[in-house]
Amino acid sequence: MLKAMVFIDQLNFYISSKKYYAALGLDIPKLDYTKIPCEIVKRIPDAKHIKTFVFAPKPDKLLMQLPSWENYTSWLDMLNNKNYFEIIKSEYQARPVNGAIDVFDRSSYYLEEKGTDVQLAAQMLTKAFHNSLDIAVLVSGDTDYLPVLDVLNSIGKLSVIAAVEGQNLSRYSGFVDEKIVMDKAFFENCLLE
Repeated sequence: MLKAMVFIDQLNFYISSKKYYAALGLDIPKLDYTKIPCEIVKRIPDAKHIKTFVFAPKPDKLLMQLPSWENYTSWLDMLNNKNYFEIIKSEYQARPVNGAIDVFDRSSYYLEEKGTDVQLAAQMLTKAFHNSLDIAVLVSGDTDYLPVLDVLNSIGKLSVIAAVEGQNLSRYSGFVDEKIVMDKAFFENCLLE
């Protein structure tokens, strides 16, 4: 069996899946993030799921004043306590639109995510160079990761892209060994019970 590790760009995945379901005229269902990597790896011949890394932005101190972020951070902590799972946090920063930020006035700031791409790339390459994996599975449609996939190919590692239906996977041609599209039928196997 080939050792497969799954690397999830959580924000990219969430935004893409939310858009996908909105296009279907549906609300995004409650997905079980522990089932998603297992469902992906089932579709790869001779692969065994070893571990999943979820790269997720943690709200800054200003954003943590909002009660809505408490559920999100609790969810990340709960996932981090699951077997074969590790949460690697980047930062979600509130940036002013004009002047000062009023955290309770959403029009006074925008959100900026910092660090996910670099951390994900570093983890994928580190695991590959240490021979901790045979297959790197990237869950994202972000083409910023193409150079990382190119390095994985050059050192003889297998790579798989898993993206939500509607994301342009043709950009990954020549960079990955397999493409997996996650659609409504896929997600039905990944719902929270």
